[in-house]
Amino acid sequence: KRTVKNPDVPTYTPADIQTEVFFLPAAAVYEKEGTAAQTGRWVQFRWKGADPVGESKADLWIYNELGKRIKKLYAGSTKPQDEPIVNLDWNYDDEHGHDDIMKVALELCGYNVADGTPVEGFAKLSDDGSTACGCWVYCGAMTYKDGKIIYKTQNRDNKDNSKTGLGLYSNWA
Repeated sequence: KRTVKNPDVPTYTPADIQTEVFFLPAAAVYEKEGTAAQTGRWVQFRWKGADPVGESKADLWIYNELGKRIKKLYAGSTKPQDEPIVNLDWNYDDEHGHDDIMKVALELCGYNVADGTPVEGFAKLSDDGSTACGCWVYCGAMTYKDGKIIYKTQNRDNKDNSKTGLGLYSNWA
C-alpha cells in the first residue's frame, strides 16, 4: 500500500498479471443515432451521419447484445444470486430483432406501466408502481399524440417561439 510514509510501490509486469481485456469497438458519435445530454438538462437527438468504420458498432448495439447474451448465459439458473439477471426485463429489440432506440428512450424518459404511454413530466411519476422511469431528469422528453409515441428531441427547430423575441429557441433541445 502506497502512503506518504511508504512511497515505494511494488513493480508488476503486465505479462504476470492474469487479466482478460475486452476491446469493444464503439462507433464515433457521428456514426450512430442517439442523444447528447449535458448538465443543463438539454437532450439533443442526433442522426447517423456516416457508417461505422471496420467492426465498430453503436454503443446501443454493444449494450443490447451484452444484455441479451448475459441473460442467455444465466437462463435456467435456479441459484438465488442469479435471480436479478434471470428475472431482468431486457426487451430493447424491434420486431426484426434489432436494437430499438425508441424503447430505450421510453425506458429512460418514463412511462405509465398500464398502457406504455410516456409520463408527461417528473411531477407525474408515482411511487406506487404505476409509472417507471430510468432517469427523472429526462421525464417528459417523450409524448403521446394521435396514437403515436413521439420523442420530442427528434422534432426540434431553430425558431424563436418566445412572445417577446428574446431568443429562447425552446424547441432546439
